[in-house]
Amino acid sequence: MSQTIGTETAQPTAPVQAIRPPTSWYWIAGVIAFVGLVAGLVIGILGYLNALDEYEAFPRLAASGVAEVVVDDPGNLVIYHRGAGSPHLSELGITVTDPSGSSVAVEPYDSVLIFGTGDGQARAVATFDAVSTGSYRMEVAESVPGDLAVGRSWAWVALPAVLGGLGIAGLSILAAAAIGLTTIIRRSSAAARHARASLA
Repeated sequence: MSQTIGTETAQPTAPVQAIRPPTSWYWIAGVIAFVGLVAGLVIGILGYLNALDEYEAFPRLAASGVAEVVVDDPGNLVIYHRGAGSPHLSELGITVTDPSGSSVAVEPYDSVLIFGTGDGQARAVATFDAVSTGSYRMEVAESVPGDLAVGRSWAWVALPAVLGGLGIAGLSILAAAAIGLTTIIRRSSAAARHARASLA
């Protein structure tokens, strides 16, 4: 009577590299972060430069002096000072009359708005409401160094593009971090499963 003794063949264990998420996900995360940062910076810088171009096109006058401001889109307008010092509205003696010749109330700018230009630093000093279209006459009685400009709020011109650029950059970094963290966790879990299978 003969007996055949069989030998079980061990099943090959898949290599760790085959069961882990590929390391290429780290490269993908890095590319997303880099592209997002570059795009955010470009959008923010171009928005800032476009806002400066709009500021340079605002009607301006020396203090003292008179300027005609043509309003095509009624709304709140801001008066800016660019030059040495930080004169208060009371030091400028600004008066504004609307197209009908009526006096328009000029109020101090109630927050801080300062930005750099090609010729120095501009600061919002006053504001008034242009409630109708037409030509407004602005007169500055007192003499101060620098010049004055009037136009819409520069913050509303620059902030959307700048904040949009920052948002794109921030979201890209968060997305890259999420991809990188997920890859680390999945690779660690795969390695742990492989180690347990090897010991079984």
